[in-house]
This record gives sequence, structure tokens and C-alpha cells, in this order.
Amino acid sequence: MYIYRRYKLTIDDGDRMRDPIFGTLLIIIRLPISLIWTPDIVLYDNPDTRTRFEPNALIDQSGLVYYSQPVRLEVDNCRPFQDEFRCTFKFGSWTFDGFKIDLQNRSQVIDLSNFQLHNYDIIDTSVVRNELHYACCPESYPDITYTVNLKKIKTGWFDRL
Repeated sequence: MYIYRRYKLTIDDGDRMRDPIFGTLLIIIRLPISLIWTPDIVLYDNPDTRTRFEPNALIDQSGLVYYSQPVRLEVDNCRPFQDEFRCTFKFGSWTFDGFKIDLQNRSQVIDLSNFQLHNYDIIDTSVVRNELHYACCPESYPDITYTVNLKKIKTGWFDRL
């Protein structure tokens, strides 16, 4: 079973371009992500890392870069307990440490407005930012872990046995 979802990423390098000519006008440039640097944020333990297509990035006049890339999440990351499942999805940089990429979650909850599951109810969700430190090195390795708790819907008399 797979979950298809888009993840949204905002890149803020802290060195924003400022031009008084722009004023309050909203100017957005669209570029293929192959033409700009993008971080290597991946879903750990996901065997399918292929990109479905190359989306455009949106760059505004302040220098912020936004892009939303569709991903296919394998539900192999789910652990069953009776008729409930706990699914964890851990995202982080594959090669950059916390000094280079400081991952931050934009919300403490998962946006489920477009989320569809058949035969399951969503019981609970959480979003947690973690930092892993190794004894050898001063830098941290941040990740964002999303947890979704699901319960199988009993649809017929056979499920209730």
C-alpha cells in the first residue's frame, strides 16, 4: 500500500535580495528545480526515491524559494497493533548536517485537508523535529518525523469476527 502526498519546502538562505523598486508588487519567477540548488531532503527507509516529474520552483522578490514535490510513501513504515497502525515518516538531508541545512517544521500538525484513505480512519498525527548528535562531531543532524496513527474501518460482518 502506498500514500501519495506532496511535501512543501521553503528555502531561506538568509541572504535575501532587497530592491526598493519592487515596493509592494508581488513578483514570482518560475524555474525548473534542475536550474537551481535544492537540498537533498529524503524520506529515510524509502525504497522508492524516484522523482515522478520535475516541478517548478517559485522564487519571490525577497529571495524565498518554494517548491512542492509529489512523493510516494510506502506504508511499509507502518507497525500494526491489532486493527491499528502507527506510521512514521522521517525526512532529513542525506548529506548535509545541521550547520548547512537547519530543518524546521512549519506546523505541529499534519495538513490532512487533501488526505484520502480508504478503509482507514486517522486517529492521531504528530510532527516532531529531532536532532541527532554524534560523539565525534560538533554538528547536529536534524530530521522531521511525521507520525500518523490509523485504525482499520470494519466494513462488514466478516471484519467483526
